[in-house]
Amino acid sequence: QGAGPAQPIAQPQLLAVADPNRERRVEAPERVRPVGAQPLADSLIGMRETARAFREIQPQLEAVDLSGPTFSHRLGELNACQWLVLLGEHQTRHLDQIAEVKASPGYPQN
Repeated sequence: QGAGPAQPIAQPQLLAVADPNRERRVEAPERVRPVGAQPLADSLIGMRETARAFREIQPQLEAVDLSGPTFSHRLGELNACQWLVLLGEHQTRHLDQIAEVKASPGYPQN
């Protein structure tokens, strides 16, 4: 409410990234590819801090129209609302990948 007109967020590009079927590999650009230099505990702290910061600014985001300005992404031009959805889906994709690895035979030896 009060955030401007409804904006469709289910664009085909976003659905491709959000697709729970991870048989379709998506290669991260080299500049954001993990190199294993950061301890897992530090990564988890960073993820929790980012989630806390989003919750803190949520009322401000809900008070404005996020469908206006766009940002360039390799998937195309995304508005702020679409960008936020993509961030959430991206994290969910990685959490699902982690669960899949942990459920694989031989974990944690492999």
